[in-house]
Amino acid sequence: MSDARKSMRPLLVLMTLLSITASGCRFDTPPAINVSGARWAAVNDSEPGHLQLLVGLELENVEDEPIQLEEFEYTFMTTDDDGQLRSWSAAWLPLRTIPAETKITIEIPAVVPRPDASVDWEIRGDLSYKAPGRWAQILFDSGLRTPSTGFSGQGQSSEPMDQ
Repeated sequence: MSDARKSMRPLLVLMTLLSITASGCRFDTPPAINVSGARWAAVNDSEPGHLQLLVGLELENVEDEPIQLEEFEYTFMTTDDDGQLRSWSAAWLPLRTIPAETKITIEIPAVVPRPDASVDWEIRGDLSYKAPGRWAQILFDSGLRTPSTGFSGQGQSSEPMDQ
């Protein structure tokens, strides 16, 4: 075999792998995420002086196959009456799948010090998910492709009730 053919072999292998991978992958549409609001919830006794604010999210899958949700990573920020900005970062595993062509509603938690009055809040984050399709699954499982989509929203909480 000539030296020229030997030097082309790795390139041919790479091009073959890329074409096989690309032929099985399609460009997926990430789930659409809309922040719909927040509500107060009690926290157990392990967090005295804190409350949980559950942030409502509407997620829509426009694909014709289910999308498995993997992990939310987000930062939750509040502004108190005195103008002080506080932030907390969190990761949350939803353990949910959005059926094909369906909209679902879920709530993600934010545990914050108990405020005396209503607070302005904002959330920003990313959702990683498994895209539909066999090749997308293989690429996800191998760590070569972890699709994600961002979300953000803001609002004002009601006054916390006795929780």
